[in-house]
Amino acid sequence: MQRKNRWRNIGTCECILQFLAPETIGEHVIPFLVEKSCPVHAEIIDVKLHFDAVYGENSLKNKFETDILKTATALRDTTIDEEGKTILSWKKGFYFKWYFDFDRKLVVDARKYPLDAKNQLQALIANSEYTGKVIIIV
Repeated sequence: MQRKNRWRNIGTCECILQFLAPETIGEHVIPFLVEKSCPVHAEIIDVKLHFDAVYGENSLKNKFETDILKTATALRDTTIDEEGKTILSWKKGFYFKWYFDFDRKLVVDARKYPLDAKNQLQALIANSEYTGKVIIIV
């Protein structure tokens, strides 16, 4: 039996979506209701398109933060947990400050990052799936 879930992408927008969770891992969720729409996504009437837009923005933000930690070694601490898994976290004094602009591009504020980290982030967005989707403020 599929479970009904309620999801809000905290920080990205105010939309609240409902979807059916898959019974097995690897299956896709089935969006079925836009409970609340933010002003940015209000014109997207189709439930699946609405879900795809909001989920896509959330995925972009999360993946880019992960890639920052993988790429910019000056910004991260690395620890190994008891199972031997590598855990990347923000080094004290650094954090992921971001927002979506009017065109829904992810804007990352890197002004307090060291120069080598800024250069690594610029290279990351120049040659990847982030081109045209992410802006770095240096």
